[in-house]
Amino acid sequence: VTIGHEFKDSTITRVYGKLAVGIKNPREQFEVAGNMRMGNRLFANGDSAPVEGNYQKGDIVWNSNPAPTQPLGWICVQDGVPGIWAVFGRIEAV
Repeated sequence: VTIGHEFKDSTITRVYGKLAVGIKNPREQFEVAGNMRMGNRLFANGDSAPVEGNYQKGDIVWNSNPAPTQPLGWICVQDGVPGIWAVFGRIEAV
């Protein structure tokens, strides 16, 4: 699906209601089935930092199995295959 015009980036496109990519019945205003890229940064889900694949500094993997004392996710701090990853955010029980 192409929305707008390839050579005219000032085209205004409005969507009223919910918008989804790869989802039949979205529950939220915007939903994506799977990973997404925004601002040239990858946002993915996983249960650990990646050990294979090519990643760029700033890519994020959100913890798909959150639990107290575990990280909220991992952020790539150096480009590479698989890059260098660091934990961000520790989950604390309330």
